[in-house]
Amino acid sequence: MTRFRGFQAACGLVVAMAVTARAQTVILVRHGESPKHEKNEDVPLTDAGKARAVQLGQTLKDLRINSIFVDTSKRCLETAEPVERTTGIAHKLLPELEDDVKEAAGLANVLNRDLKPDDVAVVVMHHHLMPLALCLLVHPASKSVEWELDPPCGDGQIPTKAALKKLNDDLFVLKKIGDKQWTLVRLKYGPLTAEKAK
Repeated sequence: MTRFRGFQAACGLVVAMAVTARAQTVILVRHGESPKHEKNEDVPLTDAGKARAVQLGQTLKDLRINSIFVDTSKRCLETAEPVERTTGIAHKLLPELEDDVKEAAGLANVLNRDLKPDDVAVVVMHHHLMPLALCLLVHPASKSVEWELDPPCGDGQIPTKAALKKLNDDLFVLKKIGDKQWTLVRLKYGPLTAEKAK
C-alpha cells in the first residue's frame, strides 16, 4: 500500500488513477467528523465533518464516478451529499445486515459483481467496516481472513479499526485492471484530522 499526504498529491493521484482506461476504481472513505455518541446512535456530522464532506466533494468532482454507495446513517449520508451534488450521481443505500462480516461481504460482492471494467465507485462507510471490506477486496481468495483480528488480514496493508477510528481524512483507492488483483493506495484529503494535528 502506498500512502501520500497532502491535498494536491491526493487529488492528482486520485484523478490520475481514476482516468486510466478500462480500470475499475473503488474509493472507500469514512464519514466526516461526528460528535461523541453511543454505539448505534445515529448522529449528524459536526461543523468540521460538514466542511470535510464539502472538501470530499471538491476532491472527487472531476472523476468519472458511476456509483455512490452509502451506509444508511445520517453522518454517512451527509458526507455523501456534496459528492452527489458535484458529480450529479445519486447514491445507493448499502443494505443493513445483522453483523459487520455480512455487511462487508455484501459490499465486496456488489462491487465485484456490478462494476464494469472502467467504472469508478465511491463508498461512504463507518470505520469498523473498512478493514473487513478492504480485506475481502484485496484478498478475495484468502482463507486466512480472521474476523476477530484487527486488521482481519494481518498483512500490514490494511489499517486497524482503532487507527481508522481516529482518522477522518483517509481515502482508500482500490484499482483493478481486467482480472488482476485489486491494488490499494491510501491517500489523505482536506485538513488533518484533529488527532493528527496535535
